[in-house]
Amino acid sequence: MIIQLTDFKDIVPISMNANPQEVSIAVLNVEEQLTDSLNTSFYTLLKSLLLANYKAWSRTTPYVTGDYVFISNDAEKVLYKCLTGNTNDAPPSANWERVLVWDMWWNYLRKFAVWEAFASILVWHGHNFTDYGLSQISDDNTTPISSQERANKIAEAKRKANKYWNDFTRAMSDARYTLNDVNYPENSTTVRNDKKPYTDIFSYD
Repeated sequence: MIIQLTDFKDIVPISMNANPQEVSIAVLNVEEQLTDSLNTSFYTLLKSLLLANYKAWSRTTPYVTGDYVFISNDAEKVLYKCLTGNTNDAPPSANWERVLVWDMWWNYLRKFAVWEAFASILVWHGHNFTDYGLSQISDDNTTPISSQERANKIAEAKRKANKYWNDFTRAMSDARYTLNDVNYPENSTTVRNDKKPYTDIFSYD
């Protein structure tokens, strides 16, 4: 999958004890949206970058053309591709190329995916389908939020997802859909056909 539960922790208020199955279903739904909405070549490259196990740059490692390394700080995680073999030449430099498809993921699409998945989780989290219909899960240590509160949180998550998607499409437009000299023609301008939050799913208290 393109994102894991650990990717949520710095973006949304979700417990690391959240049900992994619920998270996986929500992420797979978002992945399907991205598959349908992004340029095919862009998404193919992005997914290969996400599934690869690239390491942080090291001054003692001899790098060859085509190697990838990360440079990370508190604010961002940047991916570089080696253009010319080198040792102890930290990117950025002439020997390295910043991978702009990764930048689009880290700055925009990753945040979109997390907030969109989080909105989906909020819709059904704490409920089970049973032989007798939809039931609410609770225990002695928790108090379920009201339907209105849940609807408000879903609407806020969808708003933030829309923001990051719009930021992404604007950034791609500014780059004329060309990243690292590769053109990725626009597929669409929106992931969802409707912008209406899921407020009508719940009856308000």
